[in-house]
Amino acid sequence: MSQQNSDQKPAPDVWVGLLFVSVAALSLGIMFLVFELNKYDWALP
Repeated sequence: MSQQNSDQKPAPDVWVGLLFVSVAALSLGIMFLVFELNKYDWALP
């Protein structure tokens, strides 16, 4: 049975990149939603 070396971290793949893209898109969407709602004098309760 082969032993895995715990010193080596797995290399990020395309799925990790897509995860960061989706988090950035969600953040931008929320930011633009807040900007749009501020036009209507919206405030947090």
